[in-house]
Amino acid sequence: MKDFYSKKGVKSLEKLLFSTYKVLNGMNVNISLHDLSLSTGVSLSKIYSEQRSNENVCIDLIPIAERYCSALNIDFQTTTLIKDILIQPHESGHTPSTIVAGTIFKVCKKNNINISAKQISEVSSVSCISIQRFKNAFP
Repeated sequence: MKDFYSKKGVKSLEKLLFSTYKVLNGMNVNISLHDLSLSTGVSLSKIYSEQRSNENVCIDLIPIAERYCSALNIDFQTTTLIKDILIQPHESGHTPSTIVAGTIFKVCKKNNINISAKQISEVSSVSCISIQRFKNAFP
């Protein structure tokens, strides 16, 4: 939490949330900024504003995928296929939740699994439009 306690800038809820995000992901407790935004009511853009330019936080997408797949009752074989795709690096500019939700949607469509973007959206809190945009950008 040294970012939060640094003497630069004002201590704010947004700064605390971004610092918490970095610490938790550094401890392999995978949570997205989107999840923090939804749970606290602080807008995603305000939390993002605390990120320094050229600063990266790596998130393991697998636990997020497991959580979404479980909530959607996706079978083990399909979940494994989704996780295998997510192991590869993604430099799309999309949020981790959008990458996972979009990948689930693509795999379900490719394998004729009857799960809609709306169902995935309800589980992931990622808009149907974002899911469709990810799918179209990375066919």
